[in-house]
Parts: sequence; structure tokens; C-alpha cells
Amino acid sequence: MRYTLFFVILLGFFISVPAAQAKIYNQTEIQQAVTRFFKDTPEMVAIAKCESEFRQYTDAGNTLRGGANNRMIGVYQVNEVYHRQTAELLGHNIDTLMGNLLYAKHLLLTQGLEPWWASKYCWGPLVSTYSNAANSVASYAAPSTAYADTSTDDEEEEDDDEMSEDEREDAFYERFNSSSKKLRGEFTKRLEFLDVHPQARLLQQLLNQEGYTVAESGPGSPGRETDKFGYLTLKALIAFQCDNNIMCPTKDNIEKFGELDRKTRKALNKLLD
Repeated sequence: MRYTLFFVILLGFFISVPAAQAKIYNQTEIQQAVTRFFKDTPEMVAIAKCESEFRQYTDAGNTLRGGANNRMIGVYQVNEVYHRQTAELLGHNIDTLMGNLLYAKHLLLTQGLEPWWASKYCWGPLVSTYSNAANSVASYAAPSTAYADTSTDDEEEEDDDEMSEDEREDAFYERFNSSSKKLRGEFTKRLEFLDVHPQARLLQQLLNQEGYTVAESGPGSPGRETDKFGYLTLKALIAFQCDNNIMCPTKDNIEKFGELDRKTRKALNKLLD
């Protein structure tokens, strides 16, 4: 029964739902978010400057489009012809600030800087400038993990599905303008969908810290992580596995995903060192 439910829920992971109009952030706010999100990779800050001038939206409030036939989207000018389907499989809406940055991180981890090589003439000379900017926010960490545990065994009701695009964007932006202590712990146990274990809480905390947000509010959100390995944890873990070349989802092999196996534990433990 568990695996049947797992398979059915994962099928839903691949269904794209059109997003509502997102909140419009100005260039200063987006530059701050980009600088904190890519605090260890000043090249990505310079790329955002050159590709879009730190813009996700036009002055009219529409998603920024550029390039041939206006197919390049948002801050990182992601080519929707080649990347929209993959981004949607990973749960990233490139039309929003949150989704554009998360998918740019996926590209960085899987392809390096190659997707933006054509504009290196612009961003290459700026890297040293943004290296200093990144160093100024080096103290950034995840939202506080100290909290009163008021959650129930019904962790991870789909609170994020009830949030508007505005609310998700707000929560994403706020996460990269907050700070807290480094997480401590180690992943030693193989976990899978619907397991209940203290290491599921650590998994949620680390995924939230690394930008693979389990939930923007309610159970599973930063500061309200729980011990249940539910759907939202599963969805965030799949994105982490793909970005880190552990395995990437396709419609033909989805039954293999979402387990906290040895290879995944090793990658997560490196982040806790």
C-alpha cells in the first residue's frame, strides 16, 4: 500500500499547475536575494547582473523575457524551449523569482557556468566585484532551528498548496534575509516515504537550509520541521537528488526516487561537516 501511494503521489509531482501572479520585487531586493542565495558563487551574482540587471519582471509587472523570440525568462534568462519542462519536473516555476533562482542553481550544479558562457565577456570582469559583496553576507545561514515543537503526527499537510504565489515568493525572499546557527547531526538511517523518525526532522531542516524548501508555512517549514517523511519532504528531496547528480526524475523511472539511501546520506552529511 505504501509503495502504491508513493507512486500515485509522485505522478502528481510531474503535473504542472499554472501559477498565480507573483509579487513584483524591485532590482535592489532581487540583487540582495541573489547575493545571499549564491553567496559562495560570485559568478552567479555577476551573471544575474549581465543577463537581466537583477530583474525578474518588467515595469508592467509581467515576467521578463528576452533573447530571440522572447524565449529567455527572468533573472537568469533561462531558455524556456530547452528548460521549462525540466524545471517543471523539478517543481520550479521559472516565471517566478523563487523558481528562476532554484532552477539556476540546478543548472550550476549540473552544468556549471556553461549555460551563460556566451555572456562571459560581460560577467567575467564583474566577478571580483561581486566576490566582495558575497563575502559581506558570509554569515548567512538557515532560519532558526530552535523552536517549540507544536506539530502533530499529521505533519506536512499540503500547506504550500494553499499558499498563493505571492506568499511563496515572500517566504522565499525572507529566507535569504535571515540567519541562524549551523545544523548539527548525521544521517545514518535509510528512510523512505511515510517513515517517522528523528532524522526526517534533520532532513527537513537541512533541505530548508539549502534552499529546497519543504514548506513555506505550517508543518515542515523553517522552524516547524517534524519527524514525518511526508509528501513535501519527498518532493524537496527529489529536487536535491537531481541537483546533486544522485539521480534525476523522468516519467519512466519515478519509482526509484525519494529514498534516503546511502548515496544521498553521504551527500547530505557533507553539508553537515
